[in-house]
Amino acid sequence: MLEQTDYGSFSNREVIVTTYGDPRLVCLDDAACWAGQAADGPTFIVIRPAANDDQLAKVVERYRLNMDDLKAFRTHHAR
Repeated sequence: MLEQTDYGSFSNREVIVTTYGDPRLVCLDDAACWAGQAADGPTFIVIRPAANDDQLAKVVERYRLNMDDLKAFRTHHAR
């Protein structure tokens, strides 16, 4: 079971930040950082420990999230 996290500090409620193995995702991709969206649902941003700062910066720019929050997620929750 994935560790529960308070995502209240993320500024875009239409985006769910998660990591590898999230059972809500149909496709498991080994990429360090990727996004997926269902036709009628939120966008899932998958962050793994290997995601680098440049990849996170692209997520920040595209989805208007906070870089410090993403770095903390990568450090403490990504797998």
